[in-house]
Amino acid sequence: MMEYFYNLTATGIFADFEKKIFISDILDVLIIGFLLYTAIFLFKQTKSFLVMAGIGVVLLIYAFAFLLNLALTTMVIRSFLSVFFIAIIVIFQDELKRFFEYLAVLSTRSIRTKLISSSPSVITKIVQGIFNLSGRHYGAILVFEGEESIDRHIKGGSLLDGVLSEEIIVSIFDPSSPGHDGAVVVANDRLRKFGVHLPLTSNFKEIGRHGTRHSAAVGLSERSDAMIIIVSGENGAISVAHFGKLKKINSGEDLEAQFSNFFKSKFTERTGTTYNFFNKLIKENSFEKIVALLVAALFWFLIVFIAR
Repeated sequence: MMEYFYNLTATGIFADFEKKIFISDILDVLIIGFLLYTAIFLFKQTKSFLVMAGIGVVLLIYAFAFLLNLALTTMVIRSFLSVFFIAIIVIFQDELKRFFEYLAVLSTRSIRTKLISSSPSVITKIVQGIFNLSGRHYGAILVFEGEESIDRHIKGGSLLDGVLSEEIIVSIFDPSSPGHDGAVVVANDRLRKFGVHLPLTSNFKEIGRHGTRHSAAVGLSERSDAMIIIVSGENGAISVAHFGKLKKINSGEDLEAQFSNFFKSKFTERTGTTYNFFNKLIKENSFEKIVALLVAALFWFLIVFIAR
């Protein structure tokens, strides 16, 4: 075994390693690493992440089998690859759609202008309306769109395109209103739709003893970067669903902080868009970035380097 590794390094594929690497190879690894990181980031927010991790383990076994010249293991895994990738497309079709939508968002990020404001006056209007609903024990779901489109996830509802105000929010969720059972979608500082139906989650551990409203809110937050506010019709309790997680709101200050963080992270100033994007790209999710780069480097080694 030691002799085999010596042959790899001294006279085999690793000989003159540095002379076989070009600038284009580094760029190659960075591009694939970025795509892998985006996929990991999106898949991590769903239960499919465990399946993806299992796929990664299989590919890692294949890589080591290839390096150690394990002919049987390599042949068996390779024979299943074509069927394997078709199964991935079927299993992860929703995640793949979101992946390509996210890439489209990134490609147009620097030239799009978002109208949603994080000004204190706008946040105050929203918070006052939500706590008004809470005080009246009016059940409610308010969806605040992020950068990703939610249109393919929602059903029904009626177009409104109304000004965002406390009075309209309360009137929509009045039990006598025909659209009070659905959700309201807020986009660009306006109430875009009401009476909307959201997809339910299957993560019963997260919603616990909560009802259908919380299940719908978590369901949409698993499929998009939207932030959803839920008001319980039973006790007036306020919760926030974001990226598949539920959080209870204890005060107006807590809710204002949630909105401020959401708006700032999603809708930065136009002049600061590029800076903020690359700042987040460098500082956040370090572990996922390292994993993505290592996997990309492994792919490059197996597919490109050995072929040379």
